[in-house]
Amino acid sequence: MPERLASQIAGLSLLELDALRELANVGAGHAATALSRMTARRVAVTVPTVAVASAAAVAELLLAGPEPAVAVALTAQGSFAARFVVALTDRHARGLADLLLGGGDAGAPPHLAESALQETGNVLAGAFLAAMSSITGWCIPFSPPLLVRVADSAGAALVTEPGCALCLETSFSVDGGPPVRGHLLLFPRHDTVTGLRARIAEWRLGN
Repeated sequence: MPERLASQIAGLSLLELDALRELANVGAGHAATALSRMTARRVAVTVPTVAVASAAAVAELLLAGPEPAVAVALTAQGSFAARFVVALTDRHARGLADLLLGGGDAGAPPHLAESALQETGNVLAGAFLAAMSSITGWCIPFSPPLLVRVADSAGAALVTEPGCALCLETSFSVDGGPPVRGHLLLFPRHDTVTGLRARIAEWRLGN
């Protein structure tokens, strides 16, 4: 199954990847609105690129830096079964939490920072999956967020899945400040990709 899944994802056309980027930008807009309301600050979320990478390449990405990555993982169920991960370097994760919480120079307390990151993952997943539901008609429930510090291969294995992932580069900025960058990683499961490709094709024909 992982080989078949990898083949399906790697076979996405440029038009399909472009449609997924459009979809991600719609979700990012919804997420920015939700985070702005939640924090009473002006939050911008953009998704400039969408690419495909193997699970091994994703694990390498998570472990590449000198500091542990921070990942918020959720599991989508129903017609769109997938692992959804928001991944940032530790420095960027702390920076994003401080921006969202207004922690100032001292920074937000660790427990509040972790809670803010989990809620950010929850909002991003909800916004992206809601955008996907709008074009597919699927009901896509998802699990509560799990925060993982990825310091070694065991940590990477907790948030990745076999096969390939859709990698969406993501940028956050608060009140017009410098951006904080990370990645949204989507690991679809089983026949999810087949159904999604068909729905994307129908959506593209209608637009």
